[in-house]
Amino acid sequence: MAPEDALTELARLQLTIVENHLYGRQAGLLPTERLRDVRPVSCLRNTWLESAHVALTLLAAMFAAVGAARVLPSLGVSDDLHPWLTLGAAVLAATLVVGWGRVTRILELLPP
Repeated sequence: MAPEDALTELARLQLTIVENHLYGRQAGLLPTERLRDVRPVSCLRNTWLESAHVALTLLAAMFAAVGAARVLPSLGVSDDLHPWLTLGAAVLAATLVVGWGRVTRILELLPP
């Protein structure tokens, strides 16, 4: 479907939803024929996917931190910079693997 046609179809669907909402048809915001082949979102599947993303983020960060901790001394980096560069490597790896948005949500979970 062309982008222009998709936008037109999306606008029609939104108008249908708004109209049905205004008339109080909350249980039928879209016609049943539009929902015939639609698969409902699985909360369990989303939970598993989100857990896998968090685990992947943590694994990437840990591997990068371990790698940085092993490489930095051989590069002659001062001991004062080791924690900062190790942390930077961990955050960079996590960001490259899952994106900055997900990393910031995970960092919000850490204690202050």
